[in-house]
Amino acid sequence: MIFACTSCASLRRSNTQDLLPPDVLLSTEPTLDELIQITNQNSARIQQLQASNARIRLLNEDTIDYPLTASYAFDRPRRFRLRAGTSFTGDELDLGSNDDTYWIWVKRDDRKKIYFGRHSEYYQSAARQVLPVPPDWLAEALGVVQFDANHYHTGPSRNRPGQLEVQSRIQTPGGELLKITVFDERYAWVLEQHVYDASNQLLASALASDFYYDPAQQVSLPRNVEINLPTANIHFTMKTPQHQINQLSADPAQLWSMPQPAGYDPYDLGGNVASARSSLPNQRVAMQPNRPSWVDSRYQPANNRSMAANGPNSGGRYQPTQDRRELAPGTRVFTSEDIRMSSLRRLPSPF
Repeated sequence: MIFACTSCASLRRSNTQDLLPPDVLLSTEPTLDELIQITNQNSARIQQLQASNARIRLLNEDTIDYPLTASYAFDRPRRFRLRAGTSFTGDELDLGSNDDTYWIWVKRDDRKKIYFGRHSEYYQSAARQVLPVPPDWLAEALGVVQFDANHYHTGPSRNRPGQLEVQSRIQTPGGELLKITVFDERYAWVLEQHVYDASNQLLASALASDFYYDPAQQVSLPRNVEINLPTANIHFTMKTPQHQINQLSADPAQLWSMPQPAGYDPYDLGGNVASARSSLPNQRVAMQPNRPSWVDSRYQPANNRSMAANGPNSGGRYQPTQDRRELAPGTRVFTSEDIRMSSLRRLPSPF
């Protein structure tokens, strides 16, 4: 279940040096280009990433607190593998991606299938009901964030003390996406990522904290990440005490191959969408009536998002409106911390 670590020396951290943040990276009034450059440089130094001692907790509606031991690995450009389970039950989850294919396996799936698809068919497949964002987004959620020069980026704006916000418009075969990225104003750490579809529906959020700086690799990474995919009703935290950077210790031939668990049939999500939809794992109701949204309402974009050019100096970028949805007087704004403190937790499959 867990990747073997043949070089634990690369995982050892001193008690002081790597806990210190890097030198202040941002200027007093950082520009959009400065933020993007620093973020991309940090991620470019991470060609490979591996962890074998992570902990996952599902955050849902039941009263069961069910921690999982997890291991994951990432290898550019889109190879990713996340496996999680317990010492008592064995593997419970296997989510992976190689150059051509991605897969999802959940031990407690009543249909006894391992679901797979091709990256080239993702936006036309039923996989978007289970993973509303492409599988390689998980690497970004874990801290390997990349800004594409082909997308439209605007900002930064200061909407909260100590933080900067950049908005990005991303054109995909499935329609336009809006991504909101929140940075630490001193170190350019990516604290939050929120992805919305063209109808303003939240597809994915990632909150990162407890950053550390690796002086040998000259990169910053978060140890704690909270991931929410509300349309798929997947919500969990992941704590990673130690990362192994640019040194994979697992066998690549096994690491990037889709598993073949006994008793589970492969199911191609890229075929007939209607047929595939009926064969997906059961999904619980993502939002119960009268329950507050998990995401801070400040990150609900306005219904009317302007695509007007942001002046002659915009560099071809477009400026969406800065307004958020208006709340009725007296309405309480629920933050992620509110929900984190009040959420009940449940056990089995995240689907």
